[in-house]
Amino acid sequence: MSNNNGWRNISGDFYDWTITKEPEKPYIHDYSKTLCLKLFCSIPDNKGNSIVACNFQQALDIIEKIDNLTREIDKIVYLVGWQFQGHDDKYPSWSQVNEDLKRTEDKTAEDSLKWLMEEALKYHTTVSLHINMTDAYKDSPLWDTYVQKDLISKEENGSLLKIGTWNHKDSYQVCYKNEWESGYATKRIDDLINMLPIRKAGTIHIDAFFARESKGHDITISEEQSYRRKIIRYWRSRGIDVTSEFIYRENEIDDLIGLVPMVWHINQNLEDYLKRPANLLTGGRINRDLTEYDEKLAILFGESMHGEGLLINNDDLTKIKSGWQVKFLEVFCLDTLPWYFLNNCNRIYVEGVKPNRIAYYDKNICVYEQDRIITINDKPIKVNGDVFIEVLWKDTKEIIAYSKEGYKNRKWDMPDSFENVESVTICRITDNGLVNIKNNVQLIDNTIILSLEKNEGIIIEPYDAGKS
Repeated sequence: MSNNNGWRNISGDFYDWTITKEPEKPYIHDYSKTLCLKLFCSIPDNKGNSIVACNFQQALDIIEKIDNLTREIDKIVYLVGWQFQGHDDKYPSWSQVNEDLKRTEDKTAEDSLKWLMEEALKYHTTVSLHINMTDAYKDSPLWDTYVQKDLISKEENGSLLKIGTWNHKDSYQVCYKNEWESGYATKRIDDLINMLPIRKAGTIHIDAFFARESKGHDITISEEQSYRRKIIRYWRSRGIDVTSEFIYRENEIDDLIGLVPMVWHINQNLEDYLKRPANLLTGGRINRDLTEYDEKLAILFGESMHGEGLLINNDDLTKIKSGWQVKFLEVFCLDTLPWYFLNNCNRIYVEGVKPNRIAYYDKNICVYEQDRIITINDKPIKVNGDVFIEVLWKDTKEIIAYSKEGYKNRKWDMPDSFENVESVTICRITDNGLVNIKNNVQLIDNTIILSLEKNEGIIIEPYDAGKS
């Protein structure tokens, strides 16, 4: 157990974000301006070995390509299946890095993971981990301890609370209250922090962080929610943001707003979007597995991308999907790019009814639901599958233009930042970097005429004769 018992004083109280509209403590990262992705590395083969999709060297190669495709946007990549034999293996323990992911030149997989976390920073990418604090498996090194210490939730009859079957193994619910009070929750966290540079990353993704009652302990869902908040606050006290899979809403209460900055599957109603700024809570994407959701809110307020599903090769998990770059660029340009742009604006109000709603932002920006159009001063910057959006994360002037179906001789209005620019350079976006297409393209009345091929993305920047 930790020698410092200060964690015992951490509150489990509900945080009322409506008072300040701000997080309880400032987040380490600004998730409203960060592309968060998962990268699937491995999964157990149920024979004691791993099915490896990408090792740590291959992960860096992918991260470099993604950095080129996304024009150096700030990114966080959470590694899935980094531990033991892969995804969901041997929880609640996090004590071993998967040796099958090791680089040949390193002594241990742990060394390789540390190397990856450091090297990825060169590509504007923070690498952290996808973990689970809920599940417990019988083959875990911690199983006997957790049973003996009574850290597994129970049914009313005293049997252990089974919550699912993953990788052909039964999973049981960790009791947040008992784990916290015993000191094992903070021990788990501290051991991981001491093993890997998670504090430098400043973020961790906790999957499936559900609160469930433990009838055998007479512990309610509300109590478990309270202890979940303690756990999240402890991570933050160590300088680490907790992102998670859902808002959860057990007991119909959003109890993590202002504590969790980003959720993988974000489902909010219209009122939530207008009341909660993106830098308080963002995603992620709308959870389309739910039977009731307003998918079109993703048009009005934007949604980012997951990335993981674009790379997984379901036909052969030992390989990354061939040609993933094409779809990745499409989703980045059509979803993440507008999402980032809208997150830099203040949401004002929405008028109309489905499917003809209009969202109004400051800076004279409007989003039209039916036609999937975004305008600035009544001039379009996104029309369905075509975008012409200024890159706001760079210090230099740059525009990304992309077309899903292609077009000929389309006129676009340049943003105000290009007002004094007379000519531009056009380059194609590729996973290996920019490819010059044309220099010294003259602007006429601060407009440009473009022709794009299907699935083509380009950048437009002021022409510099010294570079040509």
